[in-house]
Amino acid sequence: MASSALRLSPPFITVVVPALNEELALGHCLESLIAQECAFTYEIIVVDNGSVDCTAEVAHRYGARVVYEKRRGVGWARASGFANARGTIIASTDADTVVPRDWLARFAQIFQKHLEVVGVGGRFIYVDGPVGVRLLGRLANYMTPLIVRMAPWFWSFSGFNFAVRREAYLASGGFRNDLMYGEDWDLGKRLCRLGRVVVDSGSWVKTSGKASERDTLCIRRVINYFSLVFWGHTYLRPIMRKSGLFGEDDADTRNHAAINRPSNTRNKGKAKLL
Repeated sequence: MASSALRLSPPFITVVVPALNEELALGHCLESLIAQECAFTYEIIVVDNGSVDCTAEVAHRYGARVVYEKRRGVGWARASGFANARGTIIASTDADTVVPRDWLARFAQIFQKHLEVVGVGGRFIYVDGPVGVRLLGRLANYMTPLIVRMAPWFWSFSGFNFAVRREAYLASGGFRNDLMYGEDWDLGKRLCRLGRVVVDSGSWVKTSGKASERDTLCIRRVINYFSLVFWGHTYLRPIMRKSGLFGEDDADTRNHAAINRPSNTRNKGKAKLL
């Protein structure tokens, strides 16, 4: 899509990309977003979550709208981007992720064809990072259709590959910024109470697994995931690289106030295959 089309208003879809010190990866992400093959207009918002590098400059260079969010944490960053979104549909991916050319078109087709759908998630491939993390990610993604059929309450979309209806997002209460991990999963489960949240098994994005290079066995991530599934909260601080959204030095993520904190998210929402 031509860059001039990105500036047309109002856009049908807004893409939100949270970023913290991602000057090296962000350009590849934005190139893939600018190259989308679709007939509708869309805008790109990059949320600078307090970067000390040239993340904002890179975003401006690619024509993205930059929103600044000083409160550290991916929950705060995504929420800030969604609050500034103008699109009827809001999609989100991460700064170290590359999406296919039909990424937005697939979202649009699902939302236009299935009016009862309020959220759509896809799958991902780790292209780098520890071998164990890549294998675990590949196994989990190939099992997604089975998980959705057998235990739909166990699946929700990932932050680097999902889209929601703006009205449904607002009605859900938005992201919980008290979570150190899983703000995307939690949103998906709460959206299930408002309509259908579905899996587009044909939507694959390529993302980086380097964020888990200091937690190569994904122990903390797995514990946080299961605690979120069964108890509605995370208890262990993820060990992530400092150049990403979850740097160890983000001390203020420990002090987030709870927003719409459910006592138990299990069985309160079930995803479906499209």
